[in-house]
Amino acid sequence: MQQDFRGANLQGKSFRGQDLTGANFSYSDIRGANFANAILTKANFHQAQAGLSKNWTSFLLTSSLLLSAISGLIPAITSSWIAWFFTPDFIEQHSAFPGLLTLTALIVFFITTIVQGLGILAVAVTVVIAIAIGLVGGLAGIVAIIAAVLGAIAVALAIATATAVASSTGGTMALFMVVAVAGVRTILELKNLTGVDHGFTSGAVGFAELGILVGWSIVSLTVTLAIIGLGTYIALRSLANDPKYAWIHRIVVVFAATGGTSFRQADLTEANFKYALLQNTNFIGAIITRTRWNEARRLDFARVGKSILHHQAVRDLLVTGNGYNKSYEGLNLQGTNLVGANLNKANLKKANISQATLQRANLEEANLTQVQAIGTNFRGVYLTGACLEKVHIDSTTMLNRVDCRYIYLLENPSSIKGERERRPQDPSKVFDFGSGEFERLCQSLWSNIVQIYLPNSMNREAFIAAYHQLMEENPGITPHRLQKQEHHFLLTLTLPEDADKNKIKQYFSILQQSSSPVHTSETSKINSNVILEEISSSVTHVISQLATPFQPEQPEIIELLTQLQRAIEAEADFNEEDTAEALVQVATLAGAAKNSQEVVINNLAQTAINILKGKFASLPNNAKLVQESQTLLPVIEHRLGLIEKKGERILAVSGARKR
Repeated sequence: MQQDFRGANLQGKSFRGQDLTGANFSYSDIRGANFANAILTKANFHQAQAGLSKNWTSFLLTSSLLLSAISGLIPAITSSWIAWFFTPDFIEQHSAFPGLLTLTALIVFFITTIVQGLGILAVAVTVVIAIAIGLVGGLAGIVAIIAAVLGAIAVALAIATATAVASSTGGTMALFMVVAVAGVRTILELKNLTGVDHGFTSGAVGFAELGILVGWSIVSLTVTLAIIGLGTYIALRSLANDPKYAWIHRIVVVFAATGGTSFRQADLTEANFKYALLQNTNFIGAIITRTRWNEARRLDFARVGKSILHHQAVRDLLVTGNGYNKSYEGLNLQGTNLVGANLNKANLKKANISQATLQRANLEEANLTQVQAIGTNFRGVYLTGACLEKVHIDSTTMLNRVDCRYIYLLENPSSIKGERERRPQDPSKVFDFGSGEFERLCQSLWSNIVQIYLPNSMNREAFIAAYHQLMEENPGITPHRLQKQEHHFLLTLTLPEDADKNKIKQYFSILQQSSSPVHTSETSKINSNVILEEISSSVTHVISQLATPFQPEQPEIIELLTQLQRAIEAEADFNEEDTAEALVQVATLAGAAKNSQEVVINNLAQTAINILKGKFASLPNNAKLVQESQTLLPVIEHRLGLIEKKGERILAVSGARKR
């Protein structure tokens, strides 16, 4: 299928469910196009124009103007209800107090809404005021207050939706429509309320009556304009992403995205939206791992669901790349693309940046205390002076070529020493760039892995015995990686958090010391096949531990993981290292199935999925493992809750497996 759509007019085109990996949509017009469920990994949407097609823009703008006309009636009707309190007839029977109380209540509501927003407090104030007025002025007072609230909201929605659909031109048209309708309606109400039924004479109007009529008219017009003004203010603040009016903004975005470009449940992994226009676009359920949003325009008017883009601070960081001296404490930045971002002095305490890429980012003096950084790419990052207290990393965290002279291990000075534990400890020393010293320090301090050196001359039976003893006495350990080097193997193990690394190494230390190529025959030496068999046995054991009578859904995940394990072991195009690494990712997925509620475990599982996809992508397209993985991996991801359900694709795969 065609992959180059550069500069093309694709308005209203459907690419639903298609594989468009690496496709070029730069500078293209994709307004109204449908990419739902499509695979758009590494696709290029640089300066593409998304949003509403011309037909949908006209339809939604017309709807907005109709809403504006309707909303214009409400302030006028409300003002007539309030003005009724000041007619001679009402004042003679009661007093001016209910009217004054109603006006005071409206002023309080306006001030509360402007200061606090349309939240719980504003609603509570409105309810209390309405009840109070109801006790004094009867039903009319309650109706007047409620109508004023609804009028302001209606005006706000009308103006905001028109602006979202047709920018400032649409907003101006909507405001004009509201004012025009409200003005005409108010004048008609003024005419109706100047009759004898409300205390005015039908003939010549005296000075007293004229004064009351003028005052009454001023009150009516003032209330009308005040409600319209408040509604306009709310609209402008919601369009500016003021969190006090967030729910208005959400309604506007949903309405304005109807008929717009849809990326619903599409795979946008590592796609590029740099400088793209993205208003009125639907990204709900899309996979946006390491998607590039630099300088994307109007992303705040796109539907993003519950993704990381939902949080304004995260969205702004991804678009501007500027997080200098800002706080992202506890936020979810998992899988973000922050290449080259300025996070100098930023507070990332307890943030989740797992699977994110921060290549060449500036993290100097940043606070990375208790950060989750599983599978994070820190290559080329500037990290001098950063705080790395209790950072969680593993062997998939990329730390090579980090530019760092020194770091701190404590966020705050120790109560005993009064220091932040600088590394290197000597203030006159710094890490040598490119020496690997910083990387080794990080692995030793925070990584939950241990590397076992296995000489080629190690006795096979002795290794098997030691490995079995290790796994039996430490059931929480899983193999992580096998590397074949010139004269030895390097076996990497993943450990539980409370494991003693030195104790683990002792299982093989005696074998390492006693291994001698002179006294060990070729047939009795260890080789990659022997180690692979032990790794495979460990993976099988981890999967088998999922079988419990208390988890009825586990048999299916056990079957899926077992099939994936067998397919990997049978793949002839994999070498020993590839097979070993793929198998241990299966073990990681089994661990996630057993502890599905733990965030760290789920991060590891997602990393495992990404590693497997990367390895399978290096195989020939006709390889059996590639074909089986395309069936198994999406279902495994769904069963583990790593991604939202992918509609028909997931159902089709799952249904095919059950048949």
